[in-house]
Amino acid sequence: MADTFGRRPLLIFSMGAFAVSSLVAGFATNPMYMDILLGLLGLWSAAAVPPAVGILGAAYERPSRRKNFAFACFSAGNPLGGVMGTIFSGIAAHLFSWRASFYLMAMIYVAFFFAAMWTVPKTQAETEGFSLETIKRFDWFGILLSMAGIALFCSSLT
Repeated sequence: MADTFGRRPLLIFSMGAFAVSSLVAGFATNPMYMDILLGLLGLWSAAAVPPAVGILGAAYERPSRRKNFAFACFSAGNPLGGVMGTIFSGIAAHLFSWRASFYLMAMIYVAFFFAAMWTVPKTQAETEGFSLETIKRFDWFGILLSMAGIALFCSSLT
């Protein structure tokens, strides 16, 4: 989807969708509601990674020290985000409630959403418009089978 419709729009959309889903997850009233929303959070965060890597690769076309540094910072974001997220979510849950960590994530991603609108470069010259014909060309059955296979594989591991 990122290659068809553009990396930048998919990255920005997935950050906005993550913020909204995180906010709604803070209002969860039962386990099924929470499971569905956490699944959406995983989907939106997974949707942000490929376009982000593509944008980094296109922004720095030639191998250089700066490109290596950019990818190293990007790669360090996952473990640092995991540690800092655990710490800040623990503090928020201790001071307020477990819902506060979802509200905190929503606030952080709203800030990232707006920052990305102004800072993420447009690296693709040609993309297709969002139309019914473009949507029809996707292999939806293959996408669903792939998602189901990956979901079943992950659930079998857990």
